[in-house]
Amino acid sequence: MNSALTKDEKLTHCRGCRNDFYNHDGHAMNGTHCWSLDDAKLVTRYAIHFWTPMDTAKNLREVRVLNCYHEEGSHRTVYMERVPSHLAAEWDKLQREKGIESASRGQEGRR
Repeated sequence: MNSALTKDEKLTHCRGCRNDFYNHDGHAMNGTHCWSLDDAKLVTRYAIHFWTPMDTAKNLREVRVLNCYHEEGSHRTVYMERVPSHLAAEWDKLQREKGIESASRGQEGRR
């Protein structure tokens, strides 16, 4: 389902990652780029700000990021592989109300 991304396409998703530093002139390791870039894949994650309570699925947002992405700075967003189990039913209901088939189904137990 995921078509392979080119290096340039991957680089567009690196902005804000703490390792993006290595993708720029003069900072590249061994004259190349971030060590995760070659194997990086675009994936779906469920994002929530570090200080936001996980008491409602409305606080989550579905995003597409590289699987190696790590936000820099002290005010970080957490990128989870799946909707937390205590919010899964509410998330699915919200997605149905928006007319979106939920990607969180069937992911319980996947890591």
